[in-house]
Amino acid sequence: MKGKGLKNTAILSAASVVFLLVVWGIAYFAIGNQYLLPSPWETLKAAVSLLGTGGFYAAFFSTIGRAVVAILIALIFGVGLALVAYLYPAFGGILRIPVAILRSMPTMAVLLLILVGVSPAIAPIVIGVLTLFPLLYTSAHSALLAVDKELLEMCDVYRVPTAVRIQKMYLPCALPKLLSEGLAALSFSLKLTVSAEVLTFTYQSIGGWIQESALAVETSTMMALTLLVCLVGGAIETVGALAFRREV
Repeated sequence: MKGKGLKNTAILSAASVVFLLVVWGIAYFAIGNQYLLPSPWETLKAAVSLLGTGGFYAAFFSTIGRAVVAILIALIFGVGLALVAYLYPAFGGILRIPVAILRSMPTMAVLLLILVGVSPAIAPIVIGVLTLFPLLYTSAHSALLAVDKELLEMCDVYRVPTAVRIQKMYLPCALPKLLSEGLAALSFSLKLTVSAEVLTFTYQSIGGWIQESALAVETSTMMALTLLVCLVGGAIETVGALAFRREV
């Protein structure tokens, strides 16, 4: 059944790609302007050219590094504060408003403010942490709230220490949801990092390269870079979803 499900997923994914390419080709011929919308074949040619240059990999891994650092910091603070909020509900009440503010903040406006005192190389990480933290905190806190009440009562009866509860019960119970949300957040972190790099014109980054291509009206290169980022983000989500499904 699992093999059949994976096969169906692969077929649907391939059909989606073909459908998007057809729509892209139709849009290209309808617009008829290479500078507004490059053709799929020119974009593919530019992507192959990029993959053959060392500069692309330096920029790519620099961007990946920022995305990973951002999500790790957000995960540490999100899970850590969620645990404190779960153990001490009053603290959770105090965090409710700050988390809501962070969740609703205008990302680009905050990024411009951050640039006043932070370098373009660090600003994408900061904005990534501020954006991802409320998502991961909320997921971790809701997962902890879903811990089996009977297990909690048993821990109370046997006076299990808090440290042991955290290690043996709270974190293992919350782990499946954290893995699912974390893998989705990793893809989102990559897209968010690239967007921030575009706005800050970060040196040696995918976002900075996209901005440079836009200024030089190299639309094929700009589209190729965007496509490669989307493919990497999609691959992360797909691999994560398959791995999580297998665990479940």
